[in-house]
Amino acid sequence: MIRNPKEVIISYQKILHKIARKDKKVNQHDVGIHYLYKLFKEVEEILGETPLVIDSTDLIKNPTRGLKVLCNDYLGVTFSEKMLTWELDLKNSNLLYTGDLSPYAKFWYSQVSNSEGFMPYKEKEVEFPEELLPLLEGCLVLYQEMYQSCRLFNN
Repeated sequence: MIRNPKEVIISYQKILHKIARKDKKVNQHDVGIHYLYKLFKEVEEILGETPLVIDSTDLIKNPTRGLKVLCNDYLGVTFSEKMLTWELDLKNSNLLYTGDLSPYAKFWYSQVSNSEGFMPYKEKEVEFPEELLPLLEGCLVLYQEMYQSCRLFNN
């Protein structure tokens, strides 16, 4: 699963400001796309083919179609409408266990925790900080290469 690094960087920067770390600037390690790309290439080498890549925005835009294709074409399980909803408040979910990222989980997953299903996708208009453009440019190259392998919505 991948996400546009522009959204990741903006999200991370907002959280740093919320937790009073305005002095810290988002870096390559925080975004994590280099690690994700390395993992992508390792899996590709092991499988001898390009692994399935899912862009989170594509999935949010059309969760029913995405989950149906994922279940039927890739996982061999029967799609159920129940996959589109969940219980409010994720107390019993492993989603909130994020290892070293636990301090940020309550910010990142607050919308999911306070919802009972997929919310309609809304394009966010935000001004991107100029000082983070070099980071974004480096991340976008890797994101775009992996995005070319998104097959969930290209069938």
